[in-house]
Amino acid sequence: MYVLSLGLMALGVLMLVSGVMQLRGKNQAALVEIMNTILTNALPHDKMGIYMGIFNYFIVIPQIVAAAILGFFLQKFFHSEAIYALIIGGISMFLASVLTLFVKDKN
Repeated sequence: MYVLSLGLMALGVLMLVSGVMQLRGKNQAALVEIMNTILTNALPHDKMGIYMGIFNYFIVIPQIVAAAILGFFLQKFFHSEAIYALIIGGISMFLASVLTLFVKDKN
């Protein structure tokens, strides 16, 4: 009976993790779609592919740079306190949200 209860508990944890991952994926897809919609409404249609490619650079390059050097900066300047990386990320997100107010929409 003990083994059965442990198995059911593990199954419940797996289902919870799976549900959280599904919600995270749906949120990420919605976020990307909103950013692409804002961008496509503000761009000329004949240069759309070029601008979308450049836009993708601005998503991928910061992720690569953060993965490459964030650990070093945390160790060197913040004494390995990961909370400061979250604070920097939050400030960056706030700044990005303020900057979206300046995007001009043609419609």
